Amino acid sequence: MHRSSYLLGKGAWALFTILFVIVLNFFLFRILPGDPARAGLRDPRLTVEAQQAIRERFGLDKPVINCFQSLNPPQLGDCAVNPLDTQFFIYIGNLVRGEFGISYHTNRPVIEVIAERLWNTLILIGAGQILAIIFGMSLGVLAAWKARTPIDFGALGFSLLAWSLPTFWLGIILLFWGSTYLGLPIGGKLTPGMTYANAW
Repeated sequence: MHRSSYLLGKGAWALFTILFVIVLNFFLFRILPGDPARAGLRDPRLTVEAQQAIRERFGLDKPVINCFQSLNPPQLGDCAVNPLDTQFFIYIGNLVRGEFGISYHTNRPVIEVIAERLWNTLILIGAGQILAIIFGMSLGVLAAWKARTPIDFGALGFSLLAWSLPTFWLGIILLFWGSTYLGLPIGGKLTPGMTYANAW
C-alpha cells in the first residue's frame, strides 16, 4: 500500500509539473513583447494585409483567452467567445494531437525538426546515462569499501563538487578535455569533407 501511494504521489506530481510547464510556456511567450506580425512592422515593405496574414497563419488574430485579446499590451476582448476558439485551448488541443505548429525559422512543421534530431539526442543521453551509472556505482562501491578513509571523504567531496558545478560550464570543460586529450570529435557525428562516396 505504501509503495502504490508513493508511486501515485510521484505520478501526480510529475503530471502537475508537466501541466505547469505547458501553461507557463504558453503565457510566458504571450507576455514577452513582440510577435511575428509586430516584428514585421520594422520592414517597410510589409503591408498591413501581409501582417494580418501572418497573424492568421499563426493564430495570433484569435483571443489569447476569454476576455483578453492580447496580454502585451493588455487588451480586453469579448468574454462571450467560445473558449475552444481561443489561442490557449487551441494550443492545448494541438499538443494533445501532437501538432506543434510551424517553425518560425525553417518554416517547417516543428515535429519534423524535432524528429530529425531525436535519434542523436537519444544516443547522447543514453551514452551519458550509461557512463554516469558506471562511474557513479564504481565510485560508490570504492567509497563504501574504504569507509571512513581519505578515499571515502575524497569520493564524497568529488561527488558534491561535480553536483554543484553548473552543467553548461562542466560541459564545456569536458568538451575541451575530451577533444584535447582523448581526441574525441566535437563537431558532431559527421566528419567535415566526408561524403558517402569516400566513406568506405
